[in-house]
Amino acid sequence: MRGLFIGDNLDCFTKAAELSLKVNFETLDRQIQKAVVYLDPHEYHSTWIGNKAVYRTRMALADGAELIILAPGVHEFGEDKGIDVLIRKYGYKGTEATLAAVSANADLGSDLSAAAHLIHGSSEDGSRSPGAPGT
Repeated sequence: MRGLFIGDNLDCFTKAAELSLKVNFETLDRQIQKAVVYLDPHEYHSTWIGNKAVYRTRMALADGAELIILAPGVHEFGEDKGIDVLIRKYGYKGTEATLAAVSANADLGSDLSAAAHLIHGSSEDGSRSPGAPGT
């Protein structure tokens, strides 16, 4: 344990955030052009959880950078069957396409957590992002 912060005021939150920044973040002098992320197969079984590889590196990557994710344990998309079906149906196609699909399709429109996952797991233009199997 590195710290214990108890309270509901801004000072408590600020002190906890400062410590978290110091011990949990690595800052870089420049943006990354290419990153390789390995997802431990004992911990990562779905793209739902493996998506952390995308959103934890996104801000460090330069525009047009390449992110390679090695995920030997991933064998499903969603952590539950309903979300898995939606991820397979709509794929990782970027923000604009996902928002359009939310508006046009009741199944995705009624599960915004799946839609948010599809956005977070996509490149902004949808290029080079994996879609549903076989796409």
